[in-house]
Amino acid sequence: MSAILKIALLLPCILVTAGDKIRLPRGPSPREGVVEVWHDMHPVWSRICHRDWDTNDAKVVCRQLGFTRAVETVAVLGADLRYPPPNGTDDSPDTHYWPQTLHCAGTEASLSDCPHGGWNIHNCSKPSESAGVFCNTGDCDFDSHSCGYHQYCKVGSCQGWGRRPPPIPPANSTAGSGQCMATNVSGSAQLVSPFLHSSTRCMEFAYFMHGNATMRLAVRLWVDSLPAEGNALWMMSGKLKDDWHVARIGIGVDKNFQVMFDGEVIDGSDGIVAIDNVTLSDSPCQARKCSDLPVPAHGYVMYDGDAAHYGCWPGYQLLQPSNRTCLGNGNWTGDATVCQGRSEDYVPLIAGVAVSVFLLAAIGGTIYKLHRRQNRHLIAASRRERAEQNEYGRECPRRLRPLEFSRDRITLGRQLGKGQYGVVYKAEAWQIAGSRTCTNVAVKQLILSSSDAYMTFHKELLLMEGLEQHPNVVSLLGCCTREEPFYLILEFVSGGSLQSLLRKSQPDEDPGGAGTELTNSELTKFAMDVARGMAYLASKKIIHRDLASRNVLVTDDRVSKVSDFGMSRRGEEYERTTEVPLPVRWMAPESLFEGKYTSRSDVWSFGVLLWEIVMFGKTPYPGMTNHEVRDRIKDGYRMDRPRNCEDHM
Repeated sequence: MSAILKIALLLPCILVTAGDKIRLPRGPSPREGVVEVWHDMHPVWSRICHRDWDTNDAKVVCRQLGFTRAVETVAVLGADLRYPPPNGTDDSPDTHYWPQTLHCAGTEASLSDCPHGGWNIHNCSKPSESAGVFCNTGDCDFDSHSCGYHQYCKVGSCQGWGRRPPPIPPANSTAGSGQCMATNVSGSAQLVSPFLHSSTRCMEFAYFMHGNATMRLAVRLWVDSLPAEGNALWMMSGKLKDDWHVARIGIGVDKNFQVMFDGEVIDGSDGIVAIDNVTLSDSPCQARKCSDLPVPAHGYVMYDGDAAHYGCWPGYQLLQPSNRTCLGNGNWTGDATVCQGRSEDYVPLIAGVAVSVFLLAAIGGTIYKLHRRQNRHLIAASRRERAEQNEYGRECPRRLRPLEFSRDRITLGRQLGKGQYGVVYKAEAWQIAGSRTCTNVAVKQLILSSSDAYMTFHKELLLMEGLEQHPNVVSLLGCCTREEPFYLILEFVSGGSLQSLLRKSQPDEDPGGAGTELTNSELTKFAMDVARGMAYLASKKIIHRDLASRNVLVTDDRVSKVSDFGMSRRGEEYERTTEVPLPVRWMAPESLFEGKYTSRSDVWSFGVLLWEIVMFGKTPYPGMTNHEVRDRIKDGYRMDRPRNCEDHM
């Protein structure tokens, strides 16, 4: 062993902390690559081969290289594999002098400050042991890679952000290189930044719009992977010339955050919008006489010249006016704002409901004493109905708040159906129900603002909230009740309704014969699936009240799921006290004539559903009006068994 190496093994590690004594060769940018350090006692660049290389070690490397604002530091093991040498050559030294048992806490200014056991020799025979880092600062010129920015696509047809050739005709390159991110032709696209440092006070970027279309570009604030509530930080729309422009956004935040660049073609086609050269600064975008405002906890401040605008993170709301102005004397108008958790809003609501329920109970007791047993069923049902009207306000009840979902992460698509109070759309939701990507969902949107509509909406929401996932019942995924219109977010079932599927399979020549597409075993499976779903609902003491083939959905794999709980109620028995349109042809006699519903009345509806299945979606009681159906049922009439319904079915 050479004398120099013996001395090196005995002496503590000597590392000069200057930037040129540590480097990241092979990386696509100065902020990532293989880690190499310069050893003064044996003058050579040395690769670090370290089986225990971790994020704390990587943080120190980024800090030593000058990336003090790095907020996403990745420790890369196997850096020789991730960053191979150019053209297949091997540019790594034959011998590496590496610090033994390196254990950085992550707060050190340089690797020389980290505890280690001295230097040793290692030939780094395993490429998987070579150390590397990725130091993300939030700045990005998009010249060689995306810097951690990623696409957020709200709808399947949206235009993706990606590298594009320079605009044609070429832009006057006052800013930006033309190697940028863009959205093209009709559509929209969203690009989300990596996490940016909370010390950011100014964000600057170049933007470009070109083409025949009217374009719009907005910058929105994100925190905890959710869009913040309030207006966009910055927005520009119109038809701009072929010049790059520079935008600056003054901001103050209380935690690390993200921004989303939202590009959209709003009128016309053949358009392009691009961004480039995103840079962050700890200094204000422009000088003002007033000092920066304190950032509210759970919120942010946006500056526009001498004006300041407050906003809050998801789940919080402002208690003070959201705008303040810097005066010539150096003072801000108004008072400091506070972002309050929305859970506190429900204290007055709960108190009001408690008082209302108490008064209703007192009134109900008085009525009961006056009338005693007369009409006791009607009184009890009326009291339940009135209590429900007080319970279902115009916001999501406390126990449902975990289901609250940001409507900014939902994009509505085509209409699937329409009912008395709402419209159902196919939609896409970003990161719902544990998913990390877009999920197809069905959104039931409330279209009326009457008290009956709100009550019906909240009844359905509360009822579905108590259900666990069942293969034969449509699942509730979330709700949007912080602002109108209210949304109920449901599992999307791609095959449509059982009624539609049955009617598409009706025989052309023999209406009473077997179907041309659906076999008897498939028809039987439809019935079994619905029976399982209804048995589950009955075990939860839920009365559906509107079971019919139109309210059963079928997957592409022909699995049936019970849906549409708008008329459903929880309990052993329910008495109708309000006048609503009724599904007469599916109703049991006690429901038709006494207004009483139980699980047994659902069994009657299931029997009518079986008739629908065998008759391929035909309307029950053919040739009769609803009035005639009521009269015939009252007289004891029952539909005959369809002649194609064989004994084994």
